[in-house]
Amino acid sequence: LSQMEECLGFLQQKLVEINTYNQQNERPLAVFVSTGSFNPIHKSHLKIFEVAKACLESLNYLVVAGFISPSHNTHVQYKMRKHALDISERLKMIDLALSESASGLWVSKSSWEGSQEHFINFTDVTQQHKQMIKKNFPCYNIKVFYLCGADLAARCRMHFVPDIGVVVVGRRDYTQIADNNLKKSCANLHYLVEIEEDEISSTAIRDLLAKNESIDHLTFSSVSAHLKEIGYMNTPSEILDLSRT
Repeated sequence: LSQMEECLGFLQQKLVEINTYNQQNERPLAVFVSTGSFNPIHKSHLKIFEVAKACLESLNYLVVAGFISPSHNTHVQYKMRKHALDISERLKMIDLALSESASGLWVSKSSWEGSQEHFINFTDVTQQHKQMIKKNFPCYNIKVFYLCGADLAARCRMHFVPDIGVVVVGRRDYTQIADNNLKKSCANLHYLVEIEEDEISSTAIRDLLAKNESIDHLTFSSVSAHLKEIGYMNTPSEILDLSRT
């Protein structure tokens, strides 16, 4: 579980910080886990962490940390085909984005999911993080929340073990469907946060790169530079053939 140990080390650092500055004050602690392709990561991926953090802190939680868990290569290849980026590239760009954003002060990557032998469902990924946090920090009452956009909550049932919460951030054309789905099928503590949405998506990034247009307004400059460096979308027929890696 060396990949999980990286997450636990980051969380331990954040817990030391709240103890050092006496920030806890009996407030319940919260940690986010968010999954997805992140093919590639963009500004809205980090924006939802900030939106969800503000939501929980308005309800008296103290948000300690958040983890970005990119999906397994097989899942991304199934979705993106020839445009799939390898897990190593996606993790590298998550690091680049976090180094450029204030969210990097409390959000980190989690490489556990992508390092497994096969694809793992997001509910099981979240449960694994929950179990390891509970095992390694038994003295802390930390509630783990799964964080996602309304598009995922609209098409997937949010069936988690009872002690995991869910925070869904609104997304155009999906918020109402997600709300109905949560009310019908999610027995867990859950919150739906509506925001003024932007037009940022990984799909938009790929489309602009394919047309050799700027993506600087959609993602972080270091991510944009790295995508250009590796020639992503310049020769679509040759972009990451996982059978050769």
